[in-house]
Amino acid sequence: MNPRKAIRKKVAELLKTLQRDNKPLFEPDSVYSHRVTGLDEEYLPAAVVFIVGGEVEAEHDGDLHEAELVVQLYDKDSLNIDDKLDDLDELVKPLIEANHDLNGLVDSIELSSYDFNQDEQQALGMLELKYTVKFIY
Repeated sequence: MNPRKAIRKKVAELLKTLQRDNKPLFEPDSVYSHRVTGLDEEYLPAAVVFIVGGEVEAEHDGDLHEAELVVQLYDKDSLNIDDKLDDLDELVKPLIEANHDLNGLVDSIELSSYDFNQDEQQALGMLELKYTVKFIY
């Protein structure tokens, strides 16, 4: 399996393990290991995992890849979407930090930036977490 695909699938698999109040945080059909459009409100909160690009440097063991992995967290709240997204982040960030090599798939995964977006008419918000992932392939 292509390592980028394996990385996306592993992060999505980890996200599916998250719980809040002893219940799964995400419904099984609300975590995606690829880009999606038109999320169904029935399945919020949701998470979307994908890689936007990367750089490659030749190494003696193979090529060292430094890729940008994106985890988008979606939820809806007409009163305080920022708090709702921050609450999701409080669960997601430690999970990824605790799995810093994704069970041997990568050399490292580190949060590099984040961004918030909101669709005010639908009260839908999105927190985009960007990670730098390094791996040999």
